[in-house]
Amino acid sequence: MTLDFIVPMLILLQWRTNIPFLDQMLEKLSKLSGGREEIVLLALFILLLLFLLFIRRVIRKRRQKEALQYHIEEKDRYHISMEKQDLHKLVSLLIEGLGGKDNILSVRFDAKKLKVKIKEYALVQENTLRMAGFPGVVRPSKDEVHLLIGDEAGELCEALQNLNL
Repeated sequence: MTLDFIVPMLILLQWRTNIPFLDQMLEKLSKLSGGREEIVLLALFILLLLFLLFIRRVIRKRRQKEALQYHIEEKDRYHISMEKQDLHKLVSLLIEGLGGKDNILSVRFDAKKLKVKIKEYALVQENTLRMAGFPGVVRPSKDEVHLLIGDEAGELCEALQNLNL
């Protein structure tokens, strides 16, 4: 132990504060230690340091847990679904937004997406599709359009296939 650390501790033991509780604690520490105040203060310092590290760890874990719960709650909020509309009206709006019957090569669905192969990329009107109530339009390539529809994807796919596209 260095002298630089011990001297301030001894000064602290002899120093009087205006806080009665702290003064009483320092006097009792001086009497109980029997001349070994620096060792007792070092032990108290180490205990305080360990306590603060423990509190910091608990707070960090709590924040991580709250952040994880937040993400799960946000994930649960996003359910893709369309407003209930007339199926024939939706099909006509869908064909119009995709550039007409001649622009549609094939239609298939996967879970909550309607995947449409198209001839010409420029004929697809995303604004028309969004105005029709389709929650999301994704263009993964120049010859394909994915429409995020929700649970009605199978019904729309079947209706489009029945039109002999």
